Amino acid sequence: MEDLWEKYKRLQVIGAGSFGKVYKIQHKDSKEIYVMKRISLVGQPEEAQKEAFQEVAILKKLQHPHVVNIIEFSWDEVEQDLLIVMDFCDAGDLFDFVQIHNKDRTFVPEETIWFFMVQLLSALAYVHTEKRIMHRDFKSQNVFLAKKNGVMICQVGDFGLAKQLEHTFQMAKTPLGTPYYMAPEIMQGKAYNYKSDIWALGCVLHEMCCRQPTFQGTDFNRVATRVLRRQHEPIPKNYSDDLRAVIGMMLSSSPTDRMHARDLLGSALLETHRNRYIQTCAQAGLSYKPWEPRLRPKPAEGAAAQPPKAKVPARLEPLQPLSDSPARPAALPPLKSSMPPVGLQEGVANKVEPDVAGQAGRKHGLKEALKLDNEFRAMSVKGAPSAEAEEEESYEDDFEEYDDDWESDTEESPMQSGIIMDQRKERAQKLRDHCEAGMGQAKFEKVYALLKGKTSMAEEDELMTTIELEEVLGIENMEYWPLVDEIIFYESMGL
Repeated sequence: MEDLWEKYKRLQVIGAGSFGKVYKIQHKDSKEIYVMKRISLVGQPEEAQKEAFQEVAILKKLQHPHVVNIIEFSWDEVEQDLLIVMDFCDAGDLFDFVQIHNKDRTFVPEETIWFFMVQLLSALAYVHTEKRIMHRDFKSQNVFLAKKNGVMICQVGDFGLAKQLEHTFQMAKTPLGTPYYMAPEIMQGKAYNYKSDIWALGCVLHEMCCRQPTFQGTDFNRVATRVLRRQHEPIPKNYSDDLRAVIGMMLSSSPTDRMHARDLLGSALLETHRNRYIQTCAQAGLSYKPWEPRLRPKPAEGAAAQPPKAKVPARLEPLQPLSDSPARPAALPPLKSSMPPVGLQEGVANKVEPDVAGQAGRKHGLKEALKLDNEFRAMSVKGAPSAEAEEEESYEDDFEEYDDDWESDTEESPMQSGIIMDQRKERAQKLRDHCEAGMGQAKFEKVYALLKGKTSMAEEDELMTTIELEEVLGIENMEYWPLVDEIIFYESMGL
């Protein structure tokens, strides 16, 4: 295939990971600046390499102002590397943006949070509804920022590609990060769908308000416990009730209580913020608009009536293989996070935030406002359905079918539960074998015993355990710590 290095000049290395490096590059002819990811697939089976190539081919079809666009990609036969050229975002990522405010001890302005929310909802509505793709790794490090004509623009990137590759190729080779953004249904091994991305978005927005991860912890178990109990710091009082309500809805324990991105984006509550986004972009000469459903064209006059066809397929496209599908999710996918450890604030973090989803719907009219909006648009002044309403109703029928497909997937059958449990048992056993082979059975048993008794410890006792672990493991073996943590987590679920 084409050698991309003949077209681009390498400027500098701007990132590195377990799969390769990230370069800032310049097109030799146009002088445009881009980013190139070089993902090493050396030693991987041909089928796995083909799967990775297909994943990138699907992601290249995403064309949206708030999605990092893949410009082109190629395969380096000699080095066995996958080369991906994509948009360069000159203002860093959202995690760094939040950390700057944290360092300066300043709050992110509420207007900025709403402005970013409209953009991120627009991106998720596009990929969920039009492209039928789940992000699967939505976090502040994967929201990239670019200044365009003086306006800060968000672009969502890294659609679970590295995560999928890690799950496929290196099940137990790399240490896992803490699951700051993982939805409770995934933690519990239940079926999941697009609403898991909405949970992650809620975590990101909460992080913008509080300037730290929503669910904190020193290990996998502690974070998982806080996610399942919804133990997080309350949003500061200087933010509005509306913002609190929206984020609270996104962080509802039940996926059915979280609104779809497209529905929330079109709700009355966000109307002011949608309009401000449109006006701001227009003033800067940007033709960006929030995502809107595309209505089906009117049939020609006299044409025979045709039954409406669903625009949305009943199942995810190849990007989401069967083993990772909402109906049959794989074992808890590895989550590698570059987020640095955050000190615990026990007195604050252990406050249980009430589940405000139901209250928000009643008090702030999230779902009610949306319902009234739809009813109002569907009726003309005289009360008869208009032509536009009929078109919209047809499109809504498609959405209902789409919802039925996905909501039904959240209800597990005994067979699905058995499959999930078997996958988790297999995952736990592979992790155990890997750890015992890497550090020896005796050392594994000692580390396992220390971590097993660590869950209910006070903070000062936990610190002593950490020191003991460092002495037992040694610096060279610290990567096994989160792997043993994950084994214990699976066992706590009754494996």
